[in-house]
Amino acid sequence: MSAMKLIEITDAAKNDMRLLPSGQLKKVHEFIYHKLSRRTKPMDEYEDTYRVKANFFKCNIESLSIYFEKEPRGKLIIARITAKTGPY
Repeated sequence: MSAMKLIEITDAAKNDMRLLPSGQLKKVHEFIYHKLSRRTKPMDEYEDTYRVKANFFKCNIESLSIYFEKEPRGKLIIARITAKTGPY
């Protein structure tokens, strides 16, 4: 199965990505399509990635927070990409 079928990006996250500078956009793209799509380890074992709820996670990349959810069948939904706030 291709990465495109395993990952869904919501309209809100797509809009957030459009506003990013190219350097940050490249890092977000690498994380989503090169790390998450391969899923070689549990979601909360990726660097700077935290479990928020049972299947809902937050990853900090530079000054950004990426919120994503893992569905029971393995599909990932990228919900939002926001400016990082707080210590976590």
